Amino acid sequence: MPRARPPFRRSPDIHGGQPVFAGTTIPLQVLLDALRRGEGIDHLLETQPGLSEPQVRAVLAWALEELISRERLPIGPPQASLLPRVKDGVIT
Repeated sequence: MPRARPPFRRSPDIHGGQPVFAGTTIPLQVLLDALRRGEGIDHLLETQPGLSEPQVRAVLAWALEELISRERLPIGPPQASLLPRVKDGVIT
C-alpha cells in the first residue's frame, strides 16, 4: 500500500529548503524545538497562530510511523512462560 504524502513540504524558496508544515511557511524545527523545551502542542499553537492542531498531530504521527517502519529490532529467543508450574505437588 503506498504511503500517504507527508504532511510537510520542502522548497528551496522557503527557508532554504527546510521542511515546513504543508500549506505554511512554518518550519518543522519550531515543533522540534518546542518539544525539546518540554512545551506542549497548546503552547506551540499559541505562539504559531498559522498552525492548527491537526497539522501538528499529522506531522507527529507521520514521524512516528516513519520511525517505526525504519527501525528493525532483532528477534530474540522465545521467552519462557511466567506461569507457575507444579512438580511433585510443589509450585515452582
